[in-house]
Amino acid sequence: MGKLMLGMALGLALAACAPVQPVLVPSSWQVVTLDGRSLTAGDNVTLEIAEGRVSGVSGCNRYTGPIELGEDNAISFGLLATTRMACPGEAAEIEAAFLHQMGRIGSYRMERGALVLYARGAEVMRARRQ
Repeated sequence: MGKLMLGMALGLALAACAPVQPVLVPSSWQVVTLDGRSLTAGDNVTLEIAEGRVSGVSGCNRYTGPIELGEDNAISFGLLATTRMACPGEAAEIEAAFLHQMGRIGSYRMERGALVLYARGAEVMRARRQ
């Protein structure tokens, strides 16, 4: 009985030392970098993460689709449905890059309050909480 209590106490102590990840679901994010390019709030690229769903604005159009969170910070986005408004110039480029990267993302990390998204180990997107 004493060993059981000691084991439980040790387990609780170790759990208290583990870093706590901020809650990802639900959360709202403004994308600030995409493929190494700085974005502003005016570029209008957002992520709204809810249970099993992601939605937001991809630079011009609205999008929505499934999201799956796994162990060890695994994250994946399913096929995204988007509205079809015509996007002028730079907004079209930003949107194309965003939608392309959303299909490639496989993991995430929280870094000093920012959500950092990775594809094959390389950072492709960084967002700050709204």
